[in-house]
Amino acid sequence: MNKKIVLSLLSGLLLTTTLSAEEVKTETNLSYMQSKGNSDIMNTSVDFKGEKKIEKNIYKTNINWYYSEENSVETKNKLTVNITYEYELNKKINLNYMAQYEDDKFSSFNYKFFTGPGVIYKAVKNQIQELKLGVSLLYEKDKPNTGKSIDYMAVMGTEEYKYKITKTVHCAQDFSIRTEVENTDNYNATANFGITNKFNKYFSASVKYKIDYTNKVLPGIKNTDRVFTAGLTINY
Repeated sequence: MNKKIVLSLLSGLLLTTTLSAEEVKTETNLSYMQSKGNSDIMNTSVDFKGEKKIEKNIYKTNINWYYSEENSVETKNKLTVNITYEYELNKKINLNYMAQYEDDKFSSFNYKFFTGPGVIYKAVKNQIQELKLGVSLLYEKDKPNTGKSIDYMAVMGTEEYKYKITKTVHCAQDFSIRTEVENTDNYNATANFGITNKFNKYFSASVKYKIDYTNKVLPGIKNTDRVFTAGLTINY
């Protein structure tokens, strides 16, 4: 685990330890698998979400880290950190400002960073389901593995959907597509699907599947990255 991962996880944990449980909602999903025999395989992932609301102001932190090894050779090391501020303009509209950093050792980029304002429309919200649609205008800076860093303006569309199957079983799905304004061939799309079974106030079991597609990559790099995780979720 490198310094960037340690600092990112500590920043998320600091949010939970400096505020009482009544002031902040957090969710931490942990998964780990190790196999020894003909092949030595180790996979681990950490998904952390923190949210704090003060009147009409909402502060969110989202940290994802995926790591794997096969026969003691590192095969995956991806970190994403997102910090978002939202303001409830009215019952249907939220304004937001986000900043996101991505570090994927096995992609064609050393890092990607983007930040900018956006607007969220709460299309559906009731006791059973919730649907949000959003659009953001972003400044993005990418650092390829070869060559100089690239900066440009981008636009991103998002969709979030949550549905309560039963009192204890919930499903969630979200989708985003981010594209350069002047060159629409340069785009990235992500989709997340998850089902959570809540045991009690603090513990749940969850399965999640994530698809991450980047249209422009260097030769030898796959466009699509897929991650499936199953593990324990801690709510506190």
